[in-house]
Amino acid sequence: MKLIVVAPWILAGGCALTTSVPAGPLRPGTTTQIQPSWAIAYGHAKATVDGAQVSGNGQEQIVGRPRLVDPLPNPLPLTVGVRQALGETLEAGLDLGWVDSGVNLRAARPVAGESLPAAVSTGVRSGRVSYFGKRTYDGHVTLVLFPDVSRAQDGSLRMILSLGAAVGTFAHELVLPESYQSASDAPTGPPVASVLRREVRLETSIGLHWRGARGGVSLAISPWILLHAADPTSISCEECGRNPVVMNFAQTWGVALIFSPAFEWPPKAEVRQPPGS
Repeated sequence: MKLIVVAPWILAGGCALTTSVPAGPLRPGTTTQIQPSWAIAYGHAKATVDGAQVSGNGQEQIVGRPRLVDPLPNPLPLTVGVRQALGETLEAGLDLGWVDSGVNLRAARPVAGESLPAAVSTGVRSGRVSYFGKRTYDGHVTLVLFPDVSRAQDGSLRMILSLGAAVGTFAHELVLPESYQSASDAPTGPPVASVLRREVRLETSIGLHWRGARGGVSLAISPWILLHAADPTSISCEECGRNPVVMNFAQTWGVALIFSPAFEWPPKAEVRQPPGS
């Protein structure tokens, strides 16, 4: 019988999301939202390691997870955020996460009777404020549209359509062959090449946002495409028994599936709805 030990450090695992968490239209007045988020991310990456070609998922964050429990989903959210409405057309947000944390500001378009709310979001993120503490940072600007697709046209179900750009230093991770595995007896993950690289990205999202009386749920697919990349600023090997020579790292796209419920106060029945929400 195979024994699987679930150790506490499994909770440190997560995926490198690399994009902002989608949210629904701005809430009115002084509405406060608590928003945890879960995500699965993938982006094909490759590199030359000691003269041999290695490829795999460049978005997987698996350092700190025992090999025996890698297939299990992470029970804790990747990020937990707070969104605070600042009147009818402005919202401030803050989130903390395993991989990185960030702040953002969203501004809505106040058009009376609009059926297509829109918002512009801008913010910054950094891996310095996180469990892993990596030297990542980025800034982004995004335009988001929320067309109403509910049968009753009451705004209870909307699409999320976003397009934006992000600039900064991003983290990538590539699993290496087992021959690089550390000889330690401790239950650790596989050897991983960790790469930091300055990039300019085109970021998009398409998804759905459902709103109920006490919050909402967002489900979105968020692809990004590399527009420009500099040479890596840092390459290290984690959980390795020897230091490989990693060269020619390449990753040009990534995609994340994001699930994010939001719990708001005061409930919908107790607040005045702005036009188009």
